[in-house]
Amino acid sequence: MIYSSRNVKIGDFKESCILMIDDDPTVCELTQLLLAEEGYSNFSFITDPKHAADSLKRLQPDLVLLDLIMPEIDGFQILKNLRDNSETKYLPVIVLTAASEADTKIRCLELEATEFLSKPVDRGELLLRVRNTLMVKAYQDQLAYYDPLTGLANRFLFKDRLQWAMEQAETQNSHVALLHLTLDKFRDVNESYGPRFGDRILQVVADRIIDYLKHSDVIRRSGDEDVWRTIARTGGDEFSVLLASNRIDDASYIAAGLVDTINEPFLLDNQDCYLTLSAGISFYPSDASSINELVQHASNAAQYAKQQGGNRYRFYSEEANRLLKENIYLQGQLRKAIKADQFELVFQPQVDSETHVLKGVEALLRWNHPERGYIPPAHFIPLAEDAGLITAIGEWIFKQVCKQAAEWRDQFGVDITVSTNLSSLQLNSPNLIASMKESIAESGVNPESVVIEITESIAMADIENNLLILKQITDLGLALAIDDFGTGYSSLSYIKHMPVSEVKIDKIFVDGIPSDRGDVAIIDAIITMAKELDFRLVAEGIENQTQADYLKEKGCDVLQGFYFYKPISKNAVEEVLVTL
Repeated sequence: MIYSSRNVKIGDFKESCILMIDDDPTVCELTQLLLAEEGYSNFSFITDPKHAADSLKRLQPDLVLLDLIMPEIDGFQILKNLRDNSETKYLPVIVLTAASEADTKIRCLELEATEFLSKPVDRGELLLRVRNTLMVKAYQDQLAYYDPLTGLANRFLFKDRLQWAMEQAETQNSHVALLHLTLDKFRDVNESYGPRFGDRILQVVADRIIDYLKHSDVIRRSGDEDVWRTIARTGGDEFSVLLASNRIDDASYIAAGLVDTINEPFLLDNQDCYLTLSAGISFYPSDASSINELVQHASNAAQYAKQQGGNRYRFYSEEANRLLKENIYLQGQLRKAIKADQFELVFQPQVDSETHVLKGVEALLRWNHPERGYIPPAHFIPLAEDAGLITAIGEWIFKQVCKQAAEWRDQFGVDITVSTNLSSLQLNSPNLIASMKESIAESGVNPESVVIEITESIAMADIENNLLILKQITDLGLALAIDDFGTGYSSLSYIKHMPVSEVKIDKIFVDGIPSDRGDVAIIDAIITMAKELDFRLVAEGIENQTQADYLKEKGCDVLQGFYFYKPISKNAVEEVLVTL
C-alpha cells in the first residue's frame, strides 16, 4: 500500500500531513506554531516514541520530523524500522537533534534520513527544508501516481485507494461500489481525428466526470469534498470511480448520470464529436472478496454493457459474466474464421424502379461457424470491431466482391454493380488503397462495377483527410456511395465536393412513406438534391408496393428491400442473371 493516502499534488504541498516525533512537548508545540504561520495546518506530534508505529500507520504522514535522543526507543531505531518496512521505505524523514557529532550524522545518512538539522534549529532553515522536501515528494508522487494527461490518479494509486476503502468497509461492515467507465468506439475518434484530438477529448471527459460528481447529491450526502480522490484514469479510454455507499441506488444513479453526461456533444476545433459511455458496477463484499476480483467484475460488466450497444450501465452478474466469456470465445474463433473459410457472402438484389429488372446487388457477410452454425452479423461484427479484426475481414470481403463481380461478367456478359460497405477502421487503414489495387488486379474486375458504400457519419468524421482517401478510391475506378444518407450530420457544402456517384436513402425514412409527412418531406428533399447533383439514387428497405410506387413516381432510380428480394445466395443470384 502507498503509505500516504493523500499523495498531495505539487501546488497543494502545504496540505501535506506532517508528523513530529519528539519527547519534548515544548519543542513540538513551538514547531507546530511555526509551521502553522506558514500555512501548514495538517500537523500532528507524539511525545512517547513507543506510540510511533501506531501513529505512523494511523496518520500515514507525508513527512516525519524525528528527534534522535529519546527514552526507551530512540530515533535511530524508529528510522531503521521505517526503512525496513516496504510501505515506509521512501517516506521523507528530517532528523532534528541536539546531537551534532559526525558519527551521528553518518549513521543517519546510512539509515537514509532525508535531511539532518541540529538543535536549536534555525527557523528559516527548517521552513526551507520542510518546503523543499514536501515539494520534491509531491513532484515524485505526481510522476508515480497521477496520469499526466488528465491529472487524475493512475491505476496504481487508485488500486491503493480502493484497497484502503475495502479495508474500511470490512472494519465498518459497510460496502464499496466500483464503477468502471469505458468510452464506446473511442478508437474510431482517435483514428479519424488523430491522437492529439483524442487526448483533448479525454481531458474533457475527465473534467465532465469530476464536475458531475461534484454536483451529485450522492457525493454531497457523503460529505467527501475531495471528489478527485475517488476518480482515476485506469486505461487509455477507461476511468474508474470509487463510491463508499451501502445503497445500490446510489451507484446506479451515478452511473446513469455519467452516461448522460458523456452523451452530450463535444465541440473542439469547431467540430462536433459524439461519444457514448459504457459503465460497469461491482460491489465489495457482495460481488468480490479481493481487489482484483472487484476490478475484474466491474470491467466485465462494462464490457457487457458495451456489447449490448453501449451508452448504458450494467451491474456485475454471473449471467453477464458468462455472456462476456462467450463473446471472448467467439472473438477467438473469429481470428480463425478467415483462414478456415467460415465466412461467406450473400447478396441482396437491387432492381430498376421502373422495370424491376436486376441492376445490382449488395454483398452481405455471413459467418457459418462449424459448431454454432450461422451467427448473426449483428452479434459478430461488433465483436470483430472490438478485437481489431474488422479491417482484415473487410479486406477479405472486398477481394471476394471483386472476384464475384468479375466471374458474373465473364459468365453472363453483364456488368451488374456489386456494393460493399467500408468501415471507419478500414477507411483509416494505411494499407487500404494498396489492398484494393491488389484485389482489382488479381480478379480482373471492371472496377466501375464495384460500389464502395460509406456511411454519412464516417465520411464527415475527418472531412479533409477523408476527402483525400475517397478521391484515391475513385481514382482506382471504383464507384462511391453515401449509405444511410440523411441520418448523419453532413454539410451539403462538403457532400457536393465528394467524389460520390450514388446516394442511398436509409430505411428509417422509407418506413414512414407515404403517411408520415416528415419522412415524405425528407425523402423529397434528398431526391431533389440527388437529381441536381446527378447522383444515382438507391432506396433501401422497401417492404410494400405503396413504397415502391411512391419512390418510382418521385424519380428514385433503384430499389432494394424485402418486397423484391431478401438476401440470397450466389447461386440464386445466378438464376436471376441467366434470365437477363
